[in-house]
Amino acid sequence: GEGVARHALTGHAVRVGDCNVFTLARGRYEAPFPAASEGPANVVTAYLPCEDPARVAEYAPVALAGVDAVVVTTDGLAIDLFDSPSVRTWLASRWSVPCGPARMLDSLRYRRQGSHDDRTALITWSAPLDHIPRLEP
Repeated sequence: GEGVARHALTGHAVRVGDCNVFTLARGRYEAPFPAASEGPANVVTAYLPCEDPARVAEYAPVALAGVDAVVVTTDGLAIDLFDSPSVRTWLASRWSVPCGPARMLDSLRYRRQGSHDDRTALITWSAPLDHIPRLEP
């Protein structure tokens, strides 16, 4: 029924610390967690392992209907996605189709003044079950 279909199109994101999750749909990003607050960069507020992971974990629903990809990032890449329209556009074009290691590494070597933190991303692309997209180099 409708409730089952709606439930099947909702995922759940969990994060600890200042990493982030984004969905990418038709070149636009959405983030279930807000951008890091203003203030000093790289202040450790939560980390794993810890004695009480439930205390430091943040949870958010993620709408998956029409999503082309789900992107999990470290804080350095998340800051660039939140703060730079040109980085968002560059990465959306590079990640519009599933990519192999060379294309992924190439996508993360952009230059942006003030971008000095690590850039790590884990991306899963959506595809109909009867279609496996061609992997770009």
